[in-house]
Amino acid sequence: MKKIIVFCIFGLLITGCGNSKKIEPKVLMYCNDVKTELELKEKDIVSCKLLGENYNFKIIDITEDKIEIESNEYGLTSDNNLREKNKRFIINRNDTLRLATQSTDYQESVIFEWKE
Repeated sequence: MKKIIVFCIFGLLITGCGNSKKIEPKVLMYCNDVKTELELKEKDIVSCKLLGENYNFKIIDITEDKIEIESNEYGLTSDNNLREKNKRFIINRNDTLRLATQSTDYQESVIFEWKE
């Protein structure tokens, strides 16, 4: 009987209690002023064409407070830094993430807005 209890406890420790709820947040994406409503899940991929380049954004991680995305290409900045080499970005809950192309004369942008 003790062995069964030990195995049950060990199984719960390995698999968790099963109370983890998958979060599928609703996000508005504005790609060159074209608005799309998305319900995101981990591993989803969304696309936006900016300055003739197709940027794919893979959803890496979703928590209650943030969504981590990864671009397939360099060339986007969240703070107008022309030297930034980030491919990963964070969308915070109740916030907006604006990613613009890294150019000095003309920029195009994609905006992610987390809706409740």
